[in-house]
Amino acid sequence: MNILPIGTLLYCFFMGIITGIIYFGGLWFTVQKIRKAKKYVLIMLSSWIIRTAFLIGMLYVVMQNNIQRILVMMLGIICVRYLAPRVLKKYKKIPNLDVNMNKDLANGKL
Repeated sequence: MNILPIGTLLYCFFMGIITGIIYFGGLWFTVQKIRKAKKYVLIMLSSWIIRTAFLIGMLYVVMQNNIQRILVMMLGIICVRYLAPRVLKKYKKIPNLDVNMNKDLANGKL
């Protein structure tokens, strides 16, 4: 296996960072919208499908049949995962979400 040039590795890492920002930004946006939504299951499911499709699509585009590219890209995504909460510092808990879900389960609304 040949080692890729540093420019290619940096490109893959940068694409991983961009992908991670969009993926986890979408997750943060979804969590903010769930707080006020009545159909939170639909929002959660559609957000998950869109974010996962985007992530898999980006991994496929950047990979180009080379495992090194995908590993470096995943490293960029993991860096965003660990740095985002420290940078934002606006982490808020969602009050009573479990209680609302349990009520809906009991009433058969899910």
